[in-house]
Amino acid sequence: SSLEIPSEYVKGQTLRDIIKVNGALSQRDCEQVMLGVLNALDYSHRMGIIHRDIKPGNIMISEQGVDGIDKLD
Repeated sequence: SSLEIPSEYVKGQTLRDIIKVNGALSQRDCEQVMLGVLNALDYSHRMGIIHRDIKPGNIMISEQGVDGIDKLD
């Protein structure tokens, strides 16, 4: 059996869809995405939650960009 945890709705696209449409990310965008992912994983791990399926299809990029900083180029 699996445990599912509900999360807030994020209006945006998955990283997979962004890469599919735009191709590879620039180094700057890749760094921003990875920092956001690592910050989220750090927080969830401190809360005792382990995500076992990290992949581009499970990484949401909001319309405001990564962590609300700016949109991806």
